[in-house]
Amino acid sequence: MNEPDVMVYLMTGFLDSGKTGFLKFTLKQDYFQIDGKTLLILCEDGEDEYDAMEMLRYGVVIERLEDREELTEEYLAELDRKHEPDRVVIEYNGMWKVSDFENMKLPKGWGIEQKITTVDASTFQTYLTNLKPLFVEMVRGAEMVLFNRCEDIKPLAGYRRSVKVVSPQAEVIFEDEQGEVENIFEDDVPYDLDAPVIEIPREDYSATEFTRLVEDNDCRVMNLMIRPDEKTGIWKACLRIDREDATPVLRSLERFDYRVVSCYQLHGVMDERIEQRIKELMYYLEM
Repeated sequence: MNEPDVMVYLMTGFLDSGKTGFLKFTLKQDYFQIDGKTLLILCEDGEDEYDAMEMLRYGVVIERLEDREELTEEYLAELDRKHEPDRVVIEYNGMWKVSDFENMKLPKGWGIEQKITTVDASTFQTYLTNLKPLFVEMVRGAEMVLFNRCEDIKPLAGYRRSVKVVSPQAEVIFEDEQGEVENIFEDDVPYDLDAPVIEIPREDYSATEFTRLVEDNDCRVMNLMIRPDEKTGIWKACLRIDREDATPVLRSLERFDYRVVSCYQLHGVMDERIEQRIKELMYYLEM
């Protein structure tokens, strides 16, 4: 599929979930700069605000709208003619159906490149209980879901599952005041040295994610077999990689809430086997 001429970045999340803070930071970063104009469309006003003059220094022009009825195909076409943007970033209203925008005919050359959702972990359960359909639309098809204000790590595994059941491919990140929260699930995942079996709920299974987690640790997947448990419905994966020490991969799997039942050929096991084979070979040669 060809890349759109004008990439559209769709930022979703409920009010005060951190959308503006995330975008203010990102739009100023060197890695996000382009040769051209970025059109930032704001669909709601939160506690955090943009400095229009400061944004101009980064090639960002801002347009605001108040009502859902204003966001039409004609309105977007008008902005396209007015600004001729090279990139579009939309901070979407958390109370509007995301599908309304996703089903809209965009101006020629525009195309949604990335969808990111921010979530306030301290209010997530309340929003999920009362506004679940809106949340589902926010995370469906999202590349990244960022939970901030994660003061209590206990419910985070459940929060992650709430996202993965809707959008298995999404990268789910948790942050507190110090930054990204790591090793959230480390204490809950036991493993031994018998065989490489990982238990996976069906809604969490994604071969693409498995491969990514392995390759992120400079490894390759040599073999991957999947089978469901008839009694529990849990899917079990037997994973073989081209590395003696599987510890980095295990940590990545644990971090992303996979339950590693057992592991085989951790660091040192292969060395022992090679040593034994050499001894057998030498014994054979001396015969």
